[in-house]
Amino acid sequence: MKLERHPLKPAILLLLLLGLSLGGWGVFSAAYPELAPAWMSSLLEIIGVEGKDAKVPTADGAPDSISKSADPENLIPGSGNSSALRIYDPKALPKGLTSIDGEGGSGVNRVVKKNGVWFPVYSPGPRPGGGPPPLTVIPLSIASGSPPPGRVHQTFLYQAEAIGGTPPYQWKAGLPAPAGTFNMGPADGLLTGLSREPLTLTLDLTVTDAAGAVDTASMKLVVRPEKDLAIETAELPAFKPTEPASAELHAGGGVPPYRWSLTGQLPEGLSLQPDTGRIEGSTSQAGDFPLPVTVTDSQETRVEKVLTLRCHEGLDITTPEALPPAAPGAAYELSFEATGGVAPYTWEISGGFLPDSSWKLSDTGLLTGQGGSTEQFVEFTLTVSDSTEATFEKSFRLAVGDLLILVPSREKVGVAWSPAAVSGLLAAGGLSATGFQVLRDGIPVYEGGGSNFVDRGLRPGSIPRYTLMALTNDGGRQSVSEKETAILPQILTRAEPGRNGDPYADRVVSFQPLSPGGYGSASLPRNVTGPPDGRSIYAPANKPGEVLSLHARPGAGGLVELEFTDNIVEILPGEDLTVFENVLYVGGNANQRFMEPAVVSVALFPGEWHRVSCDAVPPIDGQPLDLRDPFYYARGFAGRNGTTGSDPTNPNASGGDSLDLDEAAARAGLTWIRYIKIQSTGDAALRDDAGGDLIRHPDDPAFNPLSGSGSSGFDLDAVSAVHY
Repeated sequence: MKLERHPLKPAILLLLLLGLSLGGWGVFSAAYPELAPAWMSSLLEIIGVEGKDAKVPTADGAPDSISKSADPENLIPGSGNSSALRIYDPKALPKGLTSIDGEGGSGVNRVVKKNGVWFPVYSPGPRPGGGPPPLTVIPLSIASGSPPPGRVHQTFLYQAEAIGGTPPYQWKAGLPAPAGTFNMGPADGLLTGLSREPLTLTLDLTVTDAAGAVDTASMKLVVRPEKDLAIETAELPAFKPTEPASAELHAGGGVPPYRWSLTGQLPEGLSLQPDTGRIEGSTSQAGDFPLPVTVTDSQETRVEKVLTLRCHEGLDITTPEALPPAAPGAAYELSFEATGGVAPYTWEISGGFLPDSSWKLSDTGLLTGQGGSTEQFVEFTLTVSDSTEATFEKSFRLAVGDLLILVPSREKVGVAWSPAAVSGLLAAGGLSATGFQVLRDGIPVYEGGGSNFVDRGLRPGSIPRYTLMALTNDGGRQSVSEKETAILPQILTRAEPGRNGDPYADRVVSFQPLSPGGYGSASLPRNVTGPPDGRSIYAPANKPGEVLSLHARPGAGGLVELEFTDNIVEILPGEDLTVFENVLYVGGNANQRFMEPAVVSVALFPGEWHRVSCDAVPPIDGQPLDLRDPFYYARGFAGRNGTTGSDPTNPNASGGDSLDLDEAAARAGLTWIRYIKIQSTGDAALRDDAGGDLIRHPDDPAFNPLSGSGSSGFDLDAVSAVHY
């Protein structure tokens, strides 16, 4: 029940002053926070609800999104004595924690962060009398995740960490006899060693606390060679249609033997031998065939490279693969060119697709269309035939959008361009780009060979104009694009387009559930854009207008792709963005969280995804797998923490799952991103990046999380930038 406003304001203030006089050890949480000074209001909370268990869905198929975010009055602890004062110690920590990395919420909703996991300070459920609520007791857990790879001839260091239970801890490391020496300090959990040759070992960790509780974890210990794995083949030899073809792929570094694979298909009649990397056979198909080739070594390290397989005789398409970009709203016209064979030529689209129905290709090779308002990147294949019916086939890439990409943010602008698109534009004049220069209002702000940077120190309300210059191979400079953008003020509530911006995802680019009509799908895009709707870890978002279910089943998971349009996610040291999901504490038990995991990928350019490395850590063989333990999803996952209701841009107060993008961005030379892809893992559908472990998904008949429909799978609440 709710309490009526009490007229005795002086008495309430006297009680508050009495609490403060205790030296800061306690803050009285009265039933009337509206009577308290504003600076103290965050420390107060209404306590007037009978303690109840969390609702559990029945077997009639009630959606888990509803049950996972049941009415907060069914989750927040209360007292049968509505007039009692509650004392919350602002310095209290859950039992089992001695230090924290962050803090959010207040009162009974106060939570603290340690090793990337948020823990409620106070236990939910009924509490006796008028005393303080009981502190959460955190069970013993190994919290450090898999060790990063070491290097031969270098000292290997790995600090195992545990939380919860009753310190001090005792550690034990189980390793097969390695080609080096590894030792773990039983008291400090520090594993050290040195190996003179590459290793991939199973490391079984066991920790025991002072009360005899035990936790285990099984992970990979990897020592890499001096030289990293790389594909050394620079290009493939050309061959003629119908004649025997032979090409061999070569790799170096890493730890042989190597295994080769392709993303996509070879022309009919050709095959790749996985063990040798040899491409053999013959084909009647002519053309240039881009082949994304992957090599994997014995340590499961993977490297990918795109090589072009050329098969032609006489007839050839000379137009470069990267076409000049199509500007939004502008007419586009390009004439494809061929050589050899016997003219005249006839052209047709034989694969892929054009941007939309306004785009046409004439049989003489003239491509026309209108640049749309939605930025996209398309690939298609053309076949040219001569008068003798000889054919040649080639694939092309076309960017639809401004060549110069500008995304305004908080007193800064994310600037980007596609070097391939610039090269395609210059190729018509026989030039190529050796570097790039960007001017802001005529003043150079960037020069180099990259594709993106962040321009800072811009005043809200200003409208800077940027010019992209290509430094050409003839020693000159050529302006290839010019564009301006408005610097808007940034707010933490949902932005009003054109007036201000916010740090949250703004647009749904693609939604690919496992089945149509899932929970929240009718409320797109508003339920996944803007700030998170979860109010605390005991009051997660729950309505279809607040979350979107991605779906999960054994072997598959749905996904959603989002874009930031009025802000960027800048990649700086530390955590860069936070994903919010409606994690549930089963029955109000703070140590029994129901989690539906997802993996995250990010991109600056459409379709160029870079996955955030993730690490799932199972127990040692023979021990049960606890999928309600957040430390199983040790690193890189979304879906293991609820929101605290605090500032979504502050990873030390917000809750949710905050991710560091440094590693993913470094692989592509990115300084900022504007796209995020969130994919529900499904069960045993994906492997992690630390040891190749299959990622498991909880299956509970009370929630039906692996149905592949309805409210199954990851339930997205919101995504927020940290650096924006």
